[in-house]
Amino acid sequence: KLIRDFNKDICDREINGALDPFYLAAAMDPDFVNIYPFKGGNVRTCCLFFNSLFIKYSGIVVSIGEHDEDRSKYMSMAETKEEARGTLAGFMLEKGEGSLRRLMEFRKCGGYQS
Repeated sequence: KLIRDFNKDICDREINGALDPFYLAAAMDPDFVNIYPFKGGNVRTCCLFFNSLFIKYSGIVVSIGEHDEDRSKYMSMAETKEEARGTLAGFMLEKGEGSLRRLMEFRKCGGYQS
């Protein structure tokens, strides 16, 4: 049911042109994180899940949980379910902005040198 509802939500948002990958990931993430009994494994699965959305709809990869402080902040928001969706979306967007900024800096410096 979770996946069926998610797929319908994506189709509806694509048709209406109202697809925000950061909000969509934040809306689904708590449902995946809180599947009993694999919270630690679910976090890694969630990162893969929301990054697939970010790659498809915004072209970037977002690193969340790279540092202990970020990981703790993310987990506390993800575990609160409904109440933190807007906050979680903002957190993901902030991390996405940082990823995009690093990518732009990398390209400005000439990228990889052979």
